[in-house]
Amino acid sequence: MTDKINSAPAKPIQGVPLPIHTYDDIVALGPCYDPAERRLCTRDWHGTALDVLRAEGVSSKDQLWLVLREAWIPAYTLHEFAVWCAEQALARVAPDPRSVRALEVKRAWLDGLVTDEELADAAWAAAGTAAGAAAWDAAEDAQCARLIAMLEEITR
Repeated sequence: MTDKINSAPAKPIQGVPLPIHTYDDIVALGPCYDPAERRLCTRDWHGTALDVLRAEGVSSKDQLWLVLREAWIPAYTLHEFAVWCAEQALARVAPDPRSVRALEVKRAWLDGLVTDEELADAAWAAAGTAAGAAAWDAAEDAQCARLIAMLEEITR
């Protein structure tokens, strides 16, 4: 029997405010540094993911580290953002069609149009492709390294 479940998170309701967090919430996550000591915020700071993302002087890497979690951003938006990031990465290479298809299926899953099983199938197909390509790349890298060593040996 085919799994007909779609467990995609619900779309956020327009106009519902983002959760408000505090400096203590940030510190509880165990950042590498104290943002108050670096004067990135005060110890009485409170704000939303948007406030963090708009903060001056904080690296994008640190902003994303903090807000890319369901306590800060709705799950649906996190999934949607992940798909966008993957599309941006694939736009920089000649992607395998299975990777492109996996993103199409993920968008359809978010819209409730495909099942969890269909999403998993598409993801596994893309992952198998990526793993195979990575294995071949590693093998070719090792082959090149060995050939370099052999040629260096005979040219000494």
